[in-house]
Amino acid sequence: MEEIGANEDCKFFISFWVLMAWVQSALYGLILSLAICVTAVAIFTTHALLLIPVLLTIFGVVCLVVTIMYWLGWEMGAVEAISLSILVGSSVDYCVHLVEGYLLAGENLPLHLMEDQLACRQWRVREAINHVGVAIVSSAITTVIATIPLFFCIIAPFAKFGKIVALNTGISIVYTLAVSTALLTVMAPSTFVRSRTSFLKATLVVILCAAGSVIVYIVLLKTGLTIPFLNGTPP
Repeated sequence: MEEIGANEDCKFFISFWVLMAWVQSALYGLILSLAICVTAVAIFTTHALLLIPVLLTIFGVVCLVVTIMYWLGWEMGAVEAISLSILVGSSVDYCVHLVEGYLLAGENLPLHLMEDQLACRQWRVREAINHVGVAIVSSAITTVIATIPLFFCIIAPFAKFGKIVALNTGISIVYTLAVSTALLTVMAPSTFVRSRTSFLKATLVVILCAAGSVIVYIVLLKTGLTIPFLNGTPP
């Protein structure tokens, strides 16, 4: 009986370590994808007030998807860990297209609207929706339709992955058309037009932030702080 109990304890420990590895890898993947996404969007938008709505959209969509996964009783597994790492990229897609439409609308801004910042932002948001609205909605619909066959797969991970992608796509498009448009109307720069100078400034800021992060990390390592990374072995 003691030998059986030892085997059961060993199996429990292995299962617990695998679960911790999934959770840890999901967090690292989420952080890494978020860092890459912020870097790309910062260089792309070249303005902090356009970066903030994108970040709020990412956090909102990811939190909603994770909350719904929790409500549905889904436990953290390999599929969920992999899905979390791609949620950031898929959730920012539609919002970035909307911001691109907002930037393009600024190139044809009517002169009589420049005196009223709110009216200027509202006009640019409407033009952005007219420019990319049909495209992003069509993309969301085709993505959801493409995932429907996965719902009926016999292999459980494929079925779960299809449901997560469909859920994330639906929330992303609704959040973009509802919340992101409101954020752009409230806080986006009214008369800002992207230029080569703003692009170079944004690139320089990103490089300085990256260098500063590396320096802070090295200093923390010298003070004795260690950040654990997955190495395939239990702690």
